[in-house]
Amino acid sequence: MSGKMPCRLVCLLALAGSCSFLLLGKFAMRGRDPLRTGAKLRSRNPDENLSARSVSRSPFSIPMTFEPNVGQADPRVEFVGRGRGLTVFLTQKEIAVQVAKSARSASGSRNAFVKVRLRGGARFSWKGNERLRSESNYFLGNDPRAWRTRVPHFARVQADAAPGVGLAVYGSGDGVEYDLRLAPGAPVADASRLRLAISGASAVHLARDGDLILQSAGTELRMKRPAIYQEWIGPAGAQRKTVDGGYVLEADGSVGFRVGPHDSRSTLVIDPSLSVAYATFLGGTGQDTAASVAVDASGKVYVGGTTTSASTFPEASRTLGPGGGTSEFFVAKIDPTIAGPNSLIYLTFLGGSGAQNGGLIAVNTGGSVAITGTTTSPDFPVTDSSQPTNALSRGIGNDVAVSEIDPTGGTLVFSTLFGGSGTQSKNGPGGIALDSSGDVYIASDTNLTSLDAKSTDLPVTPGAYQTTWDGQESDGFLAIFQPPAQSGGAATLKYCSYLGTNATGEVSIGGVAVDSNTSPPSVYIAGTVGDPTIAVPFTNAFQNSYGGGGSTLF
Repeated sequence: MSGKMPCRLVCLLALAGSCSFLLLGKFAMRGRDPLRTGAKLRSRNPDENLSARSVSRSPFSIPMTFEPNVGQADPRVEFVGRGRGLTVFLTQKEIAVQVAKSARSASGSRNAFVKVRLRGGARFSWKGNERLRSESNYFLGNDPRAWRTRVPHFARVQADAAPGVGLAVYGSGDGVEYDLRLAPGAPVADASRLRLAISGASAVHLARDGDLILQSAGTELRMKRPAIYQEWIGPAGAQRKTVDGGYVLEADGSVGFRVGPHDSRSTLVIDPSLSVAYATFLGGTGQDTAASVAVDASGKVYVGGTTTSASTFPEASRTLGPGGGTSEFFVAKIDPTIAGPNSLIYLTFLGGSGAQNGGLIAVNTGGSVAITGTTTSPDFPVTDSSQPTNALSRGIGNDVAVSEIDPTGGTLVFSTLFGGSGTQSKNGPGGIALDSSGDVYIASDTNLTSLDAKSTDLPVTPGAYQTTWDGQESDGFLAIFQPPAQSGGAATLKYCSYLGTNATGEVSIGGVAVDSNTSPPSVYIAGTVGDPTIAVPFTNAFQNSYGGGGSTLF
């Protein structure tokens, strides 16, 4: 290889690979949310005064939150909630709960879908309550009119189920809870007249502990024995008292309630919860893969990766979000100093009708996030005139996507497609980094897809370190993008170079880092080559010969 590179390339002997996100275990939701009502009823002790109390949670615990449907879901859905392996769809007729199949489920079985309705044809008009600081943003598809940004999150959603009967749905450490509240004097004040119609479960039975066990699509859902209590306002303030009771399986297949003696002059609350025995990071029913993690100058934590949690409403023809792809990029911004649902600041999705892979992120000092990976979506959201490469449009390759979102998560600073006629990032995850000026550096590999689909056409810039593909199976590359002066514009490709070895083996790039303390910035790239006859241009090398084995680090 020959030529000069404006940024000093320093080869490191380092393990190259994707970033394993070891903190994922800490994102499991623990504990139960305290009861939340307009009267600030927060205690779980049935017989004590209802004063607020602190609840111990992991700093990264993110309970289920709910967002209104503003076009990101099927029109029948009014609110969507994600959390603890569940996706909850609230419609005018029902609470529809989708549950991801567990690892123990039969191969090929679909996600479970269970619907809960109130017998008697009750219709709900849902309203969000307890607005949270977090928001969702959907940059899905290449039509900005279909993007949905700054979608608010709520801790709970409420509706009137019937005269004198209220229904509230909210997340908890177990999953999702729904409260049936019967006001004094309500036409159905006799709780034994309430019936739940449950569909989508292949088997329903009562466990010895009073829990209701539902089997659906190879998954076991547990609707825990309801907490039943009465509330009133006394001289000491809001109070409650436990009422004995539980579920009753009726002859017609519906689920009723057995309620012990209570004062009919008080509000009666029946509080079931629905849960599964496993959780995901984002919530929802898909597979969430955290590819990288970053921290900004203020200590906020960012997680990037891909998710298949864009879930389908039953009988709907499209998935959650206009993109409809099999997977999407996600970026989650989290405040680790706050517990509970307000620890989530934003959740942003990017993708199109194909599959997104990777989701590597880098964060600058101001909190803007750059994200990269590969896409097979010809309609990936871009802010410039970049088009899918010939290989992608023919369905035999992919492109690299490079995007940047602002500190709020709701604005695309820029988004572009990049690549050659072959397949990008086939051998390794690649990497992304930012320098102090805000330039975005990406490094990965480009590969031979077929005899007529070779990545010989990367947009190499003048002065590149290596101007042409080395003619072998794969090559590495480095590209540098300068963000636009204003958000939503086109980024400038400042630099692009091949990084080949003239070897017959495959090149894999595992990471890139930038040292902005040098002028121009020094770029550090690590990876592997899979051939003992490599021709790496050694300079001041720690090891300048092949050490044996199937591959060598550089």
